[in-house]
Amino acid sequence: MADNNIGYMGEEQPGEGRVGAEEESSPGGERIPDRFYRALSAVDRRRCLWYLLEQSDASDVRELATVLAGWEASDTGSMSTESDYDAVLLELHHRHLPVLDDAGIIEYDADNGAVTLEDFDDSARYQLADLVAPGDARDG
Repeated sequence: MADNNIGYMGEEQPGEGRVGAEEESSPGGERIPDRFYRALSAVDRRRCLWYLLEQSDASDVRELATVLAGWEASDTGSMSTESDYDAVLLELHHRHLPVLDDAGIIEYDADNGAVTLEDFDDSARYQLADLVAPGDARDG
C-alpha cells in the first residue's frame, strides 16, 4: 500500500491523504477545508498569491516564475539564473499552481499558462492578503 503522506520529491505532506481529516471553522461558522491550509503552507504559493493580490489579479506562469526566481535570489543575496527560473517554472506548473487551483484560490489554465485569482469579496481579499503578506508588509 502506498504512503499517502509522501508528496512531490518524497517530501512529507502533513495531513494529505488522511481519511477523515478535520476541518476548522471560520469566524462565520462555515467549514474551512484542510486543502486551503495546505495551499498556504508553502512560501512559493504564498508569494504567488501576494503577487496576484498586489498586481492585477491575473498573470501567467512565466511571469510568476520570473518574479519568484528573483524573489528567491534576493533572499539569498545572489543573482537569479536561467536554471533557477526553469526550476521555479517546473515547480509552479507541476506543484504549486495545481494545489492553489484545487483549493479554489486561483484558476490555473495549464494549457495556456494563465493564472487568475478567484473573485473574492473585499473582506476575503483582505484576510487572504493578511495571511500571505511577507513579514515586512505585515509590520508596516
